[in-house]
Amino acid sequence: MEFHDIYWMFWLALIFLPYELYAAFSKKKGDTLSENVWDWFAIKKTDAKYGSLRRLTLMAFLVSLSSHFVYTTSVFWVILFGVGVAGSIVYHYAREKD
Repeated sequence: MEFHDIYWMFWLALIFLPYELYAAFSKKKGDTLSENVWDWFAIKKTDAKYGSLRRLTLMAFLVSLSSHFVYTTSVFWVILFGVGVAGSIVYHYAREKD
């Protein structure tokens, strides 16, 4: 087993999964990945500025990532739409977060 294999297993099993499980069962608002994604991409706030574009960027990213995983398509589109995803998150914290 190589380092990158260990890294991804470690990250999923010991960093992401425990916190996400804790957050899913806690009553604290906004601590799960889903709740953050809903905020970052204005999923529930449909009148948000650039909301439609941000949601479309998220969808394009997820489609390109799924296509990359399932059909081994080029990573180019994942990176391109990933930049849009990062931009949407930055926009959320710069312009919308209280």
